[in-house]
Amino acid sequence: MAFTIFTTTQAFVYVLRRRVKSKRLTTVVRIGGAIFSLSIFFGAGALMFPTVFLASIGLWQKGLDRRIRFFLLAVSLLIPTRQIMDFGADFGWNLATLGKSLLFILIYSIVTLLLKPIVTPYLDLEMEMVSWNFKSTLYFLLFAAFAAAIFLLFTMGISGG
Repeated sequence: MAFTIFTTTQAFVYVLRRRVKSKRLTTVVRIGGAIFSLSIFFGAGALMFPTVFLASIGLWQKGLDRRIRFFLLAVSLLIPTRQIMDFGADFGWNLATLGKSLLFILIYSIVTLLLKPIVTPYLDLEMEMVSWNFKSTLYFLLFAAFAAAIFLLFTMGISGG
């Protein structure tokens, strides 16, 4: 449910930012989007908030000095690196652990990428409309198949209770 709220909010903010020309209203929309995005950082996701926060600023705040952005991105990798090391320590290094680690990276990479409409400053929303031609559709389907394969192959051994 939290990820549904998150992705719906990001889509809503994206559309409003493309339609609204007022800087003040855009700021209100961004703040509202940020508030509704916090739901994925409760419980187990709380550990990843610093990572997503720093990586989002490092990626989307183009006005910052390049060295600062690089530093933020480097620091944002500390928690996921530690988590992946803990996966290996807890479950041993095998194909399932590798898959769980890849799925973990995939999920939070997508979360970071989806935060662009909220983190990007008012005059720097370089969001072009995507033209869905055959090549774009093929890339999307290949990515979806890859993500589904990772999910199916490496979550088979996870018990439900």
